[in-house]
Amino acid sequence: MANDENVIAIIAVAGTLEATEAASEAEKRKVPLVLITAKEGVTAENYYVFQHFLTPTQQIRALAKYALDNMNCAIFSILYPEDRYGAEMVKIFREEVAQIGGKVERAVPYSKTQTDFTEEINKVTKYAISSAKKANANNPENKVHVSIDFESLFIPDSYLRVKMIAEQLAFYDVRGIKLLGTNLWNSPDLLKKGAEYLEGAVFADSFYTLSYYPETNNFVDVYYSTYGREPEYIEALAYDSAGMIFQVLEKNDIKTRRDFASALIQVDNYNGVTGVTSFDADRVAQKTAFILRVNNGKLEQVK
Repeated sequence: MANDENVIAIIAVAGTLEATEAASEAEKRKVPLVLITAKEGVTAENYYVFQHFLTPTQQIRALAKYALDNMNCAIFSILYPEDRYGAEMVKIFREEVAQIGGKVERAVPYSKTQTDFTEEINKVTKYAISSAKKANANNPENKVHVSIDFESLFIPDSYLRVKMIAEQLAFYDVRGIKLLGTNLWNSPDLLKKGAEYLEGAVFADSFYTLSYYPETNNFVDVYYSTYGREPEYIEALAYDSAGMIFQVLEKNDIKTRRDFASALIQVDNYNGVTGVTSFDADRVAQKTAFILRVNNGKLEQVK
């Protein structure tokens, strides 16, 4: 594609491994490349490479700020999968919570294969479950409730694992805390069973088909009428990527690929189906996150 002189820019969806290689190739061939990838750092020192994605850092920054400003939560704990993704989310979450003046009490890992989280819940609550159980056994007439020293629990994992953990939190009477998550929660199956355990939970994503944005509503309607299903976030990001490219071509006198790259970085407050997008000096899209909350067993956009 880069060898075709009529190609002014390329949009590519790439995984974390492919993104770095694609960025290197685009820079070598001096062809503008808009990468739809979660991999951070791919635009570094690459003049022709742009990243269009709600990065994990942006996602968690929006989530932490919402938790503080709108949920009055400043003290957090974390339950996370013991893998590369989980470790990265914990690192970013700690950094962003510190930026807003909050505190992370503790972070407890668990295996990706386990289904019983008794020990992890006990650890994350500072063994409050065991203490309450012992106190109640000694004096069953005056029930002692589980005492928690944090206000919100961050769980960066799939909706399946989150549902299991939420049910077990309720089973052990760990109540009154707010659950926070990432875009991995966003599934039609999240609330099909056991929604009562997720009431009030909040997570961030880059796209929501039932958004109150008119641009999103129009896109979803047209997409559904064409393909017979709702679009996913990758398709929405690709659509907005193309929209920004067309806007740059229409508003600027573009003669070369370098002209195009210089103009694309100037995109500011582009109103698309995935919210408002601008590019920073490092050619990384700065996007508004969709903050979604479980309310009465249904998802709603709250910001």
